[in-house]
Amino acid sequence: MNSKKKRGRTPNTTRGADGFEAAEGLHKHDTENSAEVRQKEKDTMEKQIKANEQILANWTKLVEKKTLAAAAVGAAVSDGRLWPILQPKAFNQSERKLFLRICAPNSGVLSKNESEQLQVLASNNVTYLKLIAEIETLTTKLTDLKKQYDEEFSLSDASPSVEIMSEDELNDKDEDLLEEITN
Repeated sequence: MNSKKKRGRTPNTTRGADGFEAAEGLHKHDTENSAEVRQKEKDTMEKQIKANEQILANWTKLVEKKTLAAAAVGAAVSDGRLWPILQPKAFNQSERKLFLRICAPNSGVLSKNESEQLQVLASNNVTYLKLIAEIETLTTKLTDLKKQYDEEFSLSDASPSVEIMSEDELNDKDEDLLEEITN
């Protein structure tokens, strides 16, 4: 096995490390561990954002497709006849997967056959209205995730703040420094 064992946080005093060296070692370990955890949190959040964006993009494509179908029959896109979700062969595999990702993300049937997917959709009472409600929830979740990501991982947090002085203040400081040097 090629797995890396995590270094423990216990100070090694058997090698003659005094209290200061031990504390320094613990601080270094905590800092390294904190940066590693923070990176994992960042990666996880990025994956969640990307997955939610993909679901919303696929939903938008499907709604566009259904809008064209609705126009062809003179109906509204929300017409139930255009969304026979529980009817076999009404939607293709990728569309059913989309419904499952929206309304039953932890169902475990994404790669199963159509009848199993339809059973899960039926047990979750998936309808066009439920899809719309879940899309609104997903959109809100995505907005919150992006806001949280920006707050936790934005570049402005990492960069030190710099006080900007006006030109007059700089000139005054230069004059004061020049006076100190010449006196």
